[in-house]
Amino acid sequence: LFTQDQALKKIAVLSGGEKARVLLAKLLMKPSNLLLLDEPNNHLDMESSEELLKALKAYPGTLLMVTHNEFFLQELVNKLVIFDRGEVKVFEGNYQDFLKQVGWEDEESEVQNKTQNKEKRLSKKELRQQRAEELKKRNETLKPIEKRMQQIEQEIIKLEEKIETHKTELVKSATENQLDKNRQLAWELKNDEEKVETLFEELADLEKKKQSLV
Repeated sequence: LFTQDQALKKIAVLSGGEKARVLLAKLLMKPSNLLLLDEPNNHLDMESSEELLKALKAYPGTLLMVTHNEFFLQELVNKLVIFDRGEVKVFEGNYQDFLKQVGWEDEESEVQNKTQNKEKRLSKKELRQQRAEELKKRNETLKPIEKRMQQIEQEIIKLEEKIETHKTELVKSATENQLDKNRQLAWELKNDEEKVETLFEELADLEKKKQSLV
C-alpha cells in the first residue's frame, strides 16, 4: 500500500486515506481468524483498493464486512445479510446469486417503469437475471480500465523520477559548460514532460469512463 519514500513517512504527517491504509495493513498482517470491516475501501485510491481486495481474497479467516461496493461484494462474499425496505434477510450464496434469485426491490420497480411501454413487462426472475448480467458486464469492462490506470500511474511515477534526474544533470552540465550534453538532456527532459502530460490526459479520460460505469 506504500511504495518507495512513502514507506518512510511518519504517521503524524499522513493524510486520512494514508492512515486508513496503515490501519488496514496492520489488520491484515496481524494473525487473526476474524476480520470486521466497515466500508473498507472508503478514502482509498484505486490502486490501494485493488491491493486491499487481493489481500482480503487471500485472508484465511472469516471476513464480516459492511459495504456498498458491489465489486467487493462480487469478489469476496459467499453469504449476505441484506437490509432492504426496513427488513433484514439472510441470503446463503454469493452476490451474483442474490441478484439472480432475489434482487433489489427498488431496482426492479425502476426497470419496470422503463419497460412499461413495451409489449411485455419483465417478470421478477427476468429482472433479476438482467441485473446480474449488467453487473457482470460492468465488472468485465471495469477491470481492464482499472488495470490500465494502474499502469499509467506507475509510468508517471517513473517518468517523474527521470525528470528530476534530468534537471539535476542539466544544472551540473550547465555549470561545467558541457553544451552538447546540455542540449541532449534538455531534449530528453522536454520529451519526458510531454509523455507525462499525455499520460495524465489518458488517465483523466479513463477516470471518466470508470465513473460512468460505477
